[in-house]
Amino acid sequence: MKKSFQIHKIGKILAIVFFVITVCIISLYFFLRDKNVPTSSPVVEKFERPKFQESITHFEIKGGERRLSVRGEKHYLGEDGRYHLENNIEIKIFPKKEGGKETIITAQRAIYNEAKTLFTLLSDVTVKQEDLTLKSKEVVFNRNKNILRAKNEIQILSAKFEAKGKGLVYFLENKVLKILSNVVGKIKEDSEYPINFQCNRLVYMREEKRIFLKGKVMIYQHFNGLKSNQAVIELDALERELKSIKLLKNAKMTLVKEDKNTDNPIEIREMKADEILIYFKNGEINFVDGKENCSLKISQDNSFSKEIRAHEIELFLKPDQTINFKAKGNVFLRDVKKEREITAGIIIKDDNGLSISGDDQQKASISFENNKLSAQKISIDSKSSDILAEGGVENIIYSSAGETDSISFLSPSQNISISSEEMSYMDEKNIIIFEKNVQLRQGKSLITCEKISIDNNKKIISAEGKVRAFLYLEQKNKLITVLSERMEFNDSEKNIIFRNNNFLSLKNLKFSAEEIKVFLKKETEGIEYIKASDNIKVNWREYHASGDAAEYFPDEEKFILSNNVTLLEEGKSNEINGSKLTFYLSDDRIMMENKEGRITTILKSSKK
Repeated sequence: MKKSFQIHKIGKILAIVFFVITVCIISLYFFLRDKNVPTSSPVVEKFERPKFQESITHFEIKGGERRLSVRGEKHYLGEDGRYHLENNIEIKIFPKKEGGKETIITAQRAIYNEAKTLFTLLSDVTVKQEDLTLKSKEVVFNRNKNILRAKNEIQILSAKFEAKGKGLVYFLENKVLKILSNVVGKIKEDSEYPINFQCNRLVYMREEKRIFLKGKVMIYQHFNGLKSNQAVIELDALERELKSIKLLKNAKMTLVKEDKNTDNPIEIREMKADEILIYFKNGEINFVDGKENCSLKISQDNSFSKEIRAHEIELFLKPDQTINFKAKGNVFLRDVKKEREITAGIIIKDDNGLSISGDDQQKASISFENNKLSAQKISIDSKSSDILAEGGVENIIYSSAGETDSISFLSPSQNISISSEEMSYMDEKNIIIFEKNVQLRQGKSLITCEKISIDNNKKIISAEGKVRAFLYLEQKNKLITVLSERMEFNDSEKNIIFRNNNFLSLKNLKFSAEEIKVFLKKETEGIEYIKASDNIKVNWREYHASGDAAEYFPDEEKFILSNNVTLLEEGKSNEINGSKLTFYLSDDRIMMENKEGRITTILKSSKK
C-alpha cells in the first residue's frame, strides 16, 4: 500500500516537470523567432486604410516663397503611399512677388506626395489666376518648379480670348501658358463676328499681353482671313482691346469690302508677304504693313482689277472700308481696268490720287495707252485721272503700224521719244503737254522747242517756242533743218506745218518763208515734198533769190521757186527776173524760166 502511494507521487512530479519543460521550449521558440523581426512599426499598420474624415481637412504651408493652402472634404492616406483628397477640393498657391494674386485650383479629386511637392488634380479641374480660367480633366501641379501641366484636352478663358487644345504647360511665376497641340480659339469682339483662329501650338505670355500661334496658323473673321506659319496676337494692357496681329513666314491676308445693304463682298484684297502686321482700332482693322516679297491683288465684281508688288506695302483702311496705300522698294503696279502699268521706288495713294516717285536705282514710270512715261515724280489725280510728271521727264510713244488711232509722225514703224522737265496729261481731252527743254526724237530725226502738245483724239502734235526741227531723209541719208516759232503735225493729213519766222536748210540751199509745209509719204516712210509760201528768200552758194512760192522734192533733190522770182549773184548788181527758178542740188545748177515756160538762164555755181 505504501509502495503504491509512492509510485503515484513520482508520476505527478514527472508530469509537472514535463509541463514546465514544454512551456520553456515553447517560450524559447517564440523568443528566438521574434528576435529576427525588425523592431520598426508594422507595415500593416502603416498602410492600413483609415476611415474617411467627414469634416473638412485643411492644411497650410506657411512662410518663404512656397506658401500653399489645401482644403477638401475627405482626406486619407492611400494604399499607394500617397495622400488623397476628395470632394470640393481647393488649393491656393500664393504668389512669390509682393502684390500678386493667388492662383486657385478646384477639383473633385486630388493626389499628392508626402513632401507635398507634386499634386495631381482630377475631375472637373479649374484653375483661376486673376482673370484667366483654365479647365481640364486632369492637371499636375509641380510645387518645386511652380508649373502646371496637362496631357489631355484643356480650355482656357480670359477677358479677351478663349482657346481649346490638347496638352498644357503653365509657368505660374512668369505667367507663360502653352497649349501643345490642336489649338482652336477666338478673340472676343464687340462686333457681330468674333476673330477665330486655329494652329498647332499656342504660347500665351500674360505679362506682355501677347499670344503666339505656331504651325499652320489660320485666323478668320466673317469674310476676312489670315494664314501663316506663325502669328503674334497683341492685346492692350487691360486685355480689353485687340491691338495687332503679326503674321510671320508665308503670310497671307484676305480682306473683303462688303456692301452695307446686302452684306455681300464687292471688293477682295489679297496680300502675300514674308511678314504682315495688322493693326486694329475699336475692333476694326485700320492699318496693314506687309514686308519682304510683298504682293497685293484687288478684285472687284468677281474680276481681277489691280496688282501691286513691292518690298513693303502699307494699307490704310478708312471707316467706309476703302483703302489708301504706300508701296516702297522696287514697286510694280498693274491696273487692269485703266490699262496702266507703273514701276517706281515709292507709290503713295491717298484721297487725292497717286504720287509716284523714283529712287537712286530708277525713275518712276507709267505705261498708259501706247505711252510709257518716266520721271522723278509722277502724280495721278484720283477724280480726273490727269497725270503730272516732273524732273527728267521721258515719254515713249510706241509705234502701232496699221492702227488708225496711233500717231506715227515721220515713220509709222519707229517709236517717238519725248523728253522735258515737265509733262501733264489731261485724261478727258486725251492731250499730253511737255514743257521746258523739250526734245522729240524719232529715229535720227530731232525736234527741240519750249513746248509740245499731243492731241491724241485729233492726232495732232504741236510745238512752239524756238522750234528746231532736224528731219532725217532716210532715202538720202541727209537732214533737213527747219527753224521756226511754231510747228504742227497732222497725222490724218500726213503733213507738218511750220509758222512764223521759218528758216529751212537742206544741202547747200537755205531759205526762209512765212509758212513751210512738209508733206509725208502716206504709203511708205519719208518726205514726199516740201511746200513754202509768202515772202520766200533763198540762199544757194553765191546766189540769192526771192519769190512767193516754193517746193522741194527730196527724191529728185530739186527745189523750185515761183511767182515773182528774182535772182542776184553776190558781187553783182544786175537782177535776173522770171516766173520759175529751179535748183538742181545734185549737180549744183540752177535754171530760170519766164512766164511762157521758156528757159532764159542756166547757171552753175563756181563754189565747191
